[in-house]
Amino acid sequence: DYPDIRITTLVYGSSSLQMGTITAHPNVVLFLAPIGARYNRIKMLIPLDENKDIVREINNCFKVSDNIYFWDYLESNHMPFPGIDQYARSIRFLADKGVTGYFADVTNGGASLAPLKKWLYSQLLWNPKQDIEPMIPEFVNAYYGIAAPEILEYIALIRNSWKNFD
Repeated sequence: DYPDIRITTLVYGSSSLQMGTITAHPNVVLFLAPIGARYNRIKMLIPLDENKDIVREINNCFKVSDNIYFWDYLESNHMPFPGIDQYARSIRFLADKGVTGYFADVTNGGASLAPLKKWLYSQLLWNPKQDIEPMIPEFVNAYYGIAAPEILEYIALIRNSWKNFD
């Protein structure tokens, strides 16, 4: 009766979805919140496509519905690292899989370059294929002004350290 209305239902673990034969009505959106597979201080730092539990849960959700939203756990006060590269890769992965909605659960209270991340992440949600390399200095120069060179140096240091962590 109401084709424009969407109803969400939270999926906190999709392993049971693969066992059933039920499919969701086209108006129902599965809102996958893989808290067990994502929300801890290490797993939040891993790109989604490298987390086998996440990949399995997304695939299981698509067996039930074509309408999938993803509830992501990005960081906490205990993680001061800018997960810029991980986030860009994860958003591309979700877009390529066909996930059409996204919610970022961020509790860092403004730590870890929050203004940059909020801008960059929102830009990537509009277009996941964007190259973040020119976007970072664009924002940093506009936002930090005279302090931009030092902030860019800090971001490069953190990103390079993070690449070595892998």
